[in-house]
Parts: sequence; structure tokens; C-alpha cells
Amino acid sequence: IIETESAKILGIAVQQPNDTLNSIRVSIKLNLEDSSVVSAALRRFGYIIISEERSENMENNFSERADELIRYLD
Repeated sequence: IIETESAKILGIAVQQPNDTLNSIRVSIKLNLEDSSVVSAALRRFGYIIISEERSENMENNFSERADELIRYLD
């Protein structure tokens, strides 16, 4: 699923299942700054995404683009 979204796995860590939920927690490091496309694909296949971290550059880019849109609409 991840590779079909043009991402590459740089690192992976697997945590033992929790006794109450019986689910495995997997942490994956990708070669992408914005992993939202991969997260959406995993959700479509029924995976639960607990958290998603983005780089600070990506957050700044979103902020700048939002500011540009607001200036354009004014």
C-alpha cells in the first residue's frame, strides 16, 4: 500500500500487541515530507492511524499557502 503511493519505507518499528486490544502498533518512517496521501490510503484499507508527524517545513508551507489564498480572495 505504501509503495503504491510512491513512498519508500526508511525505517519500521513493531510493538507487541496490547493485552486488551490485541492489536499491533507499527511506526513507519517514510521518505516523504507529507505523508497524508499514504495515511489516507492506509485508512481506506482499514488501518487505524494513531498519529502522524509532519516536518516543520511542511507546516510552514501550508501556512504560507493559506495566507496566499486569503490575499487572493481579498
